[in-house]
Amino acid sequence: MKLFLNAGVFFLLVQFCGAAFAQGGPPLRTDDPETPGNRNWEINLGATSEVLRTATDAELPIADFNYGWGNRTQIKLEIPLLVRFSHGTIQSEAGDGKVGVKWRFLGQDKHGVNVSTYPQMSFNVPGPQRLVDSGMQLLLPLEISRSFGRFSADAEFGFNLQQTGGNELILGLAMGYEATKRLELLGELHSVPTVSFSANESVFQIGGRQKLSQHYVLLFAAGRGIPGSTGNQPGFIAYAGLQILLGPAKH
Repeated sequence: MKLFLNAGVFFLLVQFCGAAFAQGGPPLRTDDPETPGNRNWEINLGATSEVLRTATDAELPIADFNYGWGNRTQIKLEIPLLVRFSHGTIQSEAGDGKVGVKWRFLGQDKHGVNVSTYPQMSFNVPGPQRLVDSGMQLLLPLEISRSFGRFSADAEFGFNLQQTGGNELILGLAMGYEATKRLELLGELHSVPTVSFSANESVFQIGGRQKLSQHYVLLFAAGRGIPGSTGNQPGFIAYAGLQILLGPAKH
């Protein structure tokens, strides 16, 4: 019941909130229905940090490659390098690889709202697995967005099916504001509860995208865990990176 209530709230916010920018995706955890465009590349090179109770986890770097196959489809490959700092020791290993395909099947120009589905599969890469869970994961989300003028809103919800461990829900809400022609300001609420809602990891963060040139965009965000969340809740999270846009079409 809680899942349907949250999904309903997100859908209403998307319907009545209204940027020329895409508000979801890096540096946020919530994704949106936008795609790079036919034969365009969107490459996000970033670094993340999560300050936990007993350690600090980082992705140094995280490489996220996205290719536009037509105007409504995006193919994704993501590979991070994980680093953990704990009690004066450092551990590092390759993180889970991730592949996915996004398909935007409704567009705001004709239907008043953008809607996409974005299945993604995570898998263990060869090597040590001290910092990642063993087994595969399958993310089955739905993204909905709407924009009006300088404002935009995006909601994402779905299921994360895990080969080992309990299955999870994905709930995210992102807001965007086009402050200038080159700067987009962002805010986000994101939660990953178990399907029974017995535990969750919820965060709030703010950030932005600063366009440096036609091909380069600076990405940044910072936030913290929301009080009342359970599990190994991060006290502080951050993302900093560079988005590279390549291809024949206008982004």
